[in-house]
Amino acid sequence: MLRNRLQRFKLFKKISSLVAPIDQRIDFDKQALSVLESHFASDQDEYLTQFRIKYALDELIESASTDTVRLQRVMHWVHHLWQHNGQNTPSQNDAMTIVEEAAQGQQFRCVEYAIVLATALAALGFPARILSLMTQNVEHKRSGAGHVVTEVYLHDLAKWVMADAQWNIMPMLNQQAANALELTQAIYQGDDNLSLQSTTVIKPKYYLKWIKPYLYYFTTRLEHRYDFNANATQIRLMPIGAKTPKVFQRKYPISAATMTHILADFYPDKDRIKII
Repeated sequence: MLRNRLQRFKLFKKISSLVAPIDQRIDFDKQALSVLESHFASDQDEYLTQFRIKYALDELIESASTDTVRLQRVMHWVHHLWQHNGQNTPSQNDAMTIVEEAAQGQQFRCVEYAIVLATALAALGFPARILSLMTQNVEHKRSGAGHVVTEVYLHDLAKWVMADAQWNIMPMLNQQAANALELTQAIYQGDDNLSLQSTTVIKPKYYLKWIKPYLYYFTTRLEHRYDFNANATQIRLMPIGAKTPKVFQRKYPISAATMTHILADFYPDKDRIKII
């Protein structure tokens, strides 16, 4: 069983001391309330049920004592499905297709890691979403202006948590799983309580230096259904005073989104997470 092969998770203390703080330019509205709702598919959704059964996801998390451990096990599984290839794309952008083509030897991007992880978590009953990250200079960079991860709402922590399946890494703050915004703030503030957790050997200093530029614009959808015809309305969190990006890497139009610097808009609490 995969769970029996999981290595002991290592916590890397005082990682943020390896990343020098810079002038604080990442600021959001922490006080304003929100009326926006995020809609997620039930784990009884036909597509999610098929995915859960086909890949024996219930067995994968069997005996896991916390939602954090469940997340770690699922991320470990997704991470090892293929080797990262930043240029290749699947024939279709759904998790079933991606996993099937990976089994045939295909390799995919960060995008596909995020899709498969979000789908697997949704199939297990967790509100999960694909989170696109972009650099502050996204309009002018020729390449490397974006990265894609997954965020999931863990019921027992009552909070959103980030998981990067490409790297098999989950950020931790004060020994509790953290979301992408908390990772951003911890890096910029040089918080010694920031650490990374993984089932594989990682280089914390390298990862934090690598991901830091991407933690400026955050984009996800408000509707997370698996009929593949649902409303694709996006919401984009950006710092107070940031400009609205129009072009990705000089030539690709950036899709329209509801722009906000209100944290409550982007990180809905349990009362604004609607299962449909």
